[in-house]
Amino acid sequence: MFLGIPTEVWTPAGLLGVVFIMTMRGALVPKRYYNEKIAEATRWQLAFEKQRERADKSDAQAEQLLEQGKATHALITAIFNNSTAIRTAGEQNVVS
Repeated sequence: MFLGIPTEVWTPAGLLGVVFIMTMRGALVPKRYYNEKIAEATRWQLAFEKQRERADKSDAQAEQLLEQGKATHALITAIFNNSTAIRTAGEQNVVS
């Protein structure tokens, strides 16, 4: 008895039946198919890593733009407050 199967069953036809059943259940696949799946998985992994790098760069750029926006907002607020102070002081030339 081998693998719970009596040895009398291990004839060429029995072995062919076992191979057929293994193939149908997906336990036995051709090497070419296996290699294609490995190559496909590698391509997807590389694409995922490139996308992650792009997302990291995009996040860094967004962070820089946010800091630049804060600086611009502070500048515009200071100019507005300054012009308001000049107007309340009675001066006509707000631009200077």
